[in-house]
Amino acid sequence: MANSKFQKAVERAWYSPGASWTLALWPLELLYKAIVARRLLRKRPSSAGPAVVVVGNLTVGGVGKTPVVAALCEWLQGQGLSAGIITRGYGGRNGHYPLAVTANTPVAECGDEALLLHLRTGAPVVVDPNRVAALNHLVQTYQVDVVISDDGLQHYPLPRDVEIVVVDGSRQFGNGHCLPVGPLREPVGRLNCVDLILQNGRGLGPVLPGAMVFDLQPDAWLNVQTGQALALNSFDRSVSYQAVAGIGNPARFFASLNELGVRYSAHEFGDHHLFTPMDLQALGDEPIVMTEKDAVKCRSFAQAHWWYLKVSAQLPAAFTEQLAKRLTHRLGSSNA
Repeated sequence: MANSKFQKAVERAWYSPGASWTLALWPLELLYKAIVARRLLRKRPSSAGPAVVVVGNLTVGGVGKTPVVAALCEWLQGQGLSAGIITRGYGGRNGHYPLAVTANTPVAECGDEALLLHLRTGAPVVVDPNRVAALNHLVQTYQVDVVISDDGLQHYPLPRDVEIVVVDGSRQFGNGHCLPVGPLREPVGRLNCVDLILQNGRGLGPVLPGAMVFDLQPDAWLNVQTGQALALNSFDRSVSYQAVAGIGNPARFFASLNELGVRYSAHEFGDHHLFTPMDLQALGDEPIVMTEKDAVKCRSFAQAHWWYLKVSAQLPAAFTEQLAKRLTHRLGSSNA
């Protein structure tokens, strides 16, 4: 709990105007930026086998990257291309990597995002902190046309043919500083050398130059225990729910509940929090709503009145058109 409170305090300093106590860490930021700049001098490695598409972000925390990876994988499948996914497996620990994810892989081993992506898309998902090792294992084990790296923009040895950066439209880059003074993993200038930029929502300010805006669209309510689906307008709004979110940006989930007219009490947990029955029993007997990422961690002990909100990233036509051109060039006109 103490770590969670400190993390929230740091995030407030990064994203709140006038909160400047992290500026005292500027010598560490200079060192961090020097290390990043040295790594960026390396030539961007190209892949020799299937096309590799990296979906990443410049900031620490949730920007909607996982829904983009899922939507991108589903779009590729709709184009007749087979896709696989590699990921770090944040929140999971396994003694033997690379780890090929199945529907029965414990989330404690593979991480919530890896399991969600496999269940959502049916695509092969390989977890390894070493993205190159994950890529090699996936290519050697499965026949795929395209490999999507969930995160990995800063994993510089990883070969890549297309780099996509996802930016949160509301929070964008916070105070504009790199770690630990601000939330940036790389300076904003890194956007000048990526291929495509997706902005999650318009936020309150202007759209970033060169970015294409997408939205996260609620699809349906699904029962965590049974998988039963309810249309958005069929969900019971006459009761009050306990809303839990263990994601990078819980405010976005709660905003969706507000838009849907759901009455709730909000409960924030740390990103990738590994839920236990005790966590949710402490909330009482009221029905619970959660995110899809949280639901994969609660499947084994879910109760009949627990629901999650399924959302999908609505990729702009201009984005898929540009991506298709890049993949056609990389794979040949017979495949893309």
